[in-house]
Amino acid sequence: MASEPQQRRSIFGGLLLILIGVVFLLHEHYPDMHLAPAVRHYWPVILIVWGLAKLFDNFAAQQSGETKPPIITGGELALILLFVVAVGGIAASEKFHDHFRWNWGDTVFSQKYSETEEVPVHPIKPGAQVNVATDRGNVTVYADETNSLRVVANKTASASTEEQARRHTQSIRISVKEIPGGYEIRPGASDSFNGIADIDLEVHLPKQVNLIASTAHGDITVSDTTGSLHASAASGNVEISGVSGNVNVDLQGGTARVTGIKGNVQITGHGNEVEATDVTGDAAIDGEFYGPIRLQDVKQSVTYTSARTKMNLLHLNGQMEMDSGSLDLSDVAGDAEITTHNRDIQIEKVVGRLRVVNSHGDVEVHYEQPPRDEISLANDSGGVDLTLPGSSGFEISASSRSGEIDNEFDDPALQESDQNGDHSLVGKHGTHGPKIHIATTYGTISLHQGA
Repeated sequence: MASEPQQRRSIFGGLLLILIGVVFLLHEHYPDMHLAPAVRHYWPVILIVWGLAKLFDNFAAQQSGETKPPIITGGELALILLFVVAVGGIAASEKFHDHFRWNWGDTVFSQKYSETEEVPVHPIKPGAQVNVATDRGNVTVYADETNSLRVVANKTASASTEEQARRHTQSIRISVKEIPGGYEIRPGASDSFNGIADIDLEVHLPKQVNLIASTAHGDITVSDTTGSLHASAASGNVEISGVSGNVNVDLQGGTARVTGIKGNVQITGHGNEVEATDVTGDAAIDGEFYGPIRLQDVKQSVTYTSARTKMNLLHLNGQMEMDSGSLDLSDVAGDAEITTHNRDIQIEKVVGRLRVVNSHGDVEVHYEQPPRDEISLANDSGGVDLTLPGSSGFEISASSRSGEIDNEFDDPALQESDQNGDHSLVGKHGTHGPKIHIATTYGTISLHQGA
């Protein structure tokens, strides 16, 4: 009697173990990476891995003569539960780290001692370079109407006894060292210490300086300087206002708020909320920021680059706001180009050429004045809603695969057709108008006639 074929074991469990290991490895070596929001956005990867594993299992079973493995086993369910618990634990630890990073010494090192140190004033020339850095603590920079450099350090140490905290606090000295063309400010080395020390640096300097400010755990605040500025926060927030030079912000968690900048603005890294308003030059954002992201009144160009979205705007007189599921844009005096997915997009008042590529979300565009430049809207698994004034002139080519077209412009020159469920609209309306190209898949195209 022939023996029954053996049941093949699925590879899904092994793949899921690898995925869990990768998550733990990234959290261990990049603690400020904030993995929980990323997992929240990309959890469908588990379904993709599961589907690929089952396809491979079925193919391999056919080739070997084994029976197919079950859809899911108890062990695989346990691994999925382990993955959920692991991500939940990482999210809790990240939230605890962000919320209590200044106060965890209260539970482990309960005794604190604080004192303020004023560093002797140093003369400094306009246009000098000033570098400010602290490992734990805030950096706050004030621009004064003087030609001197003044530093005030607020030092706080936490230890198991108050005497240990006091000794360590008093052993910390703030170094103001001359470098070519300026000064470097940072806490000096001190004796070995079993505890925590925070050093907040308050820096007063002339407006006409070039500044580099950095902190590993803390916030950075700068206002009213006229030179270039580079701010780097590994775990904290950055707030910059009234700077006349170019501004570069490197964020590794936390938020960035930049306003009243005469030069260019560049924000890189990863983190949460980003806001840039009243920028005379260009504004460039490059990285993974989970939002919301707000831009307003950028005189020159706006560029945004992430794994999910690419955007180029010219002369943003209005505002742009984007979060994980939506993008709202209004009042662009030049061209606008957006490529993204899984977002509902709403756009108003674009004067120049408009190009949008989206998927798994709706696109809604509204013009108060007749458009003057080309419009190109492409959407996959989502609808497109375009509203134009009745006086508009345009040449349109619109197609919806497995979708409908709703046209409110009653013009015999606009020809609609239906071929096996694929609808199209082509033709001209009025004179001297731009070309409009709309393409959707599994979505409705609505062409509305506004006032």
